Amino acid sequence: MRKIILLEDRPGRQEQYIDSENISKLKALQGLKILLGEECRDMINKLNQADDSQLNEFTLILIHRSALSAEGIDTVTTHCQQNKKNLVFFSGGISQSQFTSQNFPYLLLNSKDFYQSNMLNFLSKFVHGDTEHITELVYGDSWKLNLMLNYRQLLLKGELGRLDEIFKESLEELIVKLPLEELNKEIKAKITLL
Repeated sequence: MRKIILLEDRPGRQEQYIDSENISKLKALQGLKILLGEECRDMINKLNQADDSQLNEFTLILIHRSALSAEGIDTVTTHCQQNKKNLVFFSGGISQSQFTSQNFPYLLLNSKDFYQSNMLNFLSKFVHGDTEHITELVYGDSWKLNLMLNYRQLLLKGELGRLDEIFKESLEELIVKLPLEELNKEIKAKITLL
């Protein structure tokens, strides 16, 4: 079983976006450790002082980014990069979701997008090793369609060459690099299934 840690220094935010029944399910999820309030602040303080030792046992790290200092953000990012761990930073000040997998799987999300209806399903699947990609947290079963649409947009704009080569290769591997006509057919087929 894979382990997940969620650091939320504002517990009221969970209640703002998730109903009490789903909060109970979240708290009961085996493999998920949720740190709230004082316990969360203690861990955040350690991360802000470059102590990442408490992250060692976790495969997926979910943290309210604004709670961390620049040193804390660097500590967590470096830990995930060196150990090839999945990282999700969320914050109310983020206006657009961002994903990268250049060195490790990394998502940057708005808090509202983070605490959406698919969160519980994604975390449950992740703990049991049943997820294919970290963007399932945001897009659910349509995660591959989202990557295909983004890839097609980059292809049409002639911007594929601007991508980091490692990221470009991992993206093409995920969506099975196709000529534009075939990519359009795949996209149409996936949209039809929705």
